[in-house]
Amino acid sequence: LQPKKRFCRQERFGSSKFCGNHQHVSENAARGRKRIACPIDPRHYIFEDTVEKHITICPGANKRQRHAEHVYYVENINCGGHGQLGNVLPDGAVSLQWAQKLALRVLEVYSTIFGAED
Repeated sequence: LQPKKRFCRQERFGSSKFCGNHQHVSENAARGRKRIACPIDPRHYIFEDTVEKHITICPGANKRQRHAEHVYYVENINCGGHGQLGNVLPDGAVSLQWAQKLALRVLEVYSTIFGAED
């Protein structure tokens, strides 16, 4: 690993000089296949000529899809920005008034258990 100035700690792949994660360094140069970072999850690499197929089976895509199916999931809710948030509650979520009532009730119970400290 040139940037870290050390060797990879993974086991070598068969009789090759490289591990499975770095096998593409020697093999692909000879075959002409180029590896690129996955467009969905850049933590792993794929062959450039298999991008279209990989997008359908990528574990990162499957994980994102499972998260999006949850009622409490809102895409890019923590990505930053300024101004009003608008209606960030998805359909079927609790209302703001209900959440405020719940928070007040929690504070009341806390005060009765631990006493009011000012």
